[in-house]
Amino acid sequence: MAQDGELVLYAITEHVEQSGVHSGDATVVLPPENTYLETVRRAKWIAKSIARALRISGPFNVQFLARNNEVSVIECNLRASRSFPSFQGHRYNFIEIAARAMLGVDVKGEYRTWTWTTSRSRCRSSRSRA
Repeated sequence: MAQDGELVLYAITEHVEQSGVHSGDATVVLPPENTYLETVRRAKWIAKSIARALRISGPFNVQFLARNNEVSVIECNLRASRSFPSFQGHRYNFIEIAARAMLGVDVKGEYRTWTWTTSRSRCRSSRSRA
C-alpha cells in the first residue's frame, strides 16, 4: 500500500506450494515462515522502488520469485489482489487504509510491520516505518 509514491504499509506472504500455482489460488502464509531476512529486505526495497517510480497511491501487489536471496519481479499489479481482503484481519484494515489513500487522506504514519528475529522462521512484530 503506497501513498504519493511512498510505501506506507505492506505484508509479505509466502506460497506454501513451491511452483505451478497461480498466486490467486495459492495457499499462502503470513508472515512468511521459510523466507530469509535478506530476501524480505530485498523484496521490500524493490517494492519501495516500484511505488516511488510509479508514484502509486493505493493498493498494489508485486509477485516475486526468490531463491538463495536472489529476488526477481514476476509482475506488479496496480490494484488489490484476490488475497488483499484476507489481510483485513491482520492488525490493520488494509482496505480502509487503501481507500483513504486513494481519496487523498494522509495515511502515512507508524504502522507495526513484521520483522524477523535471528531465526529465519520466527518472526515478531515491531514498530517501524514501511
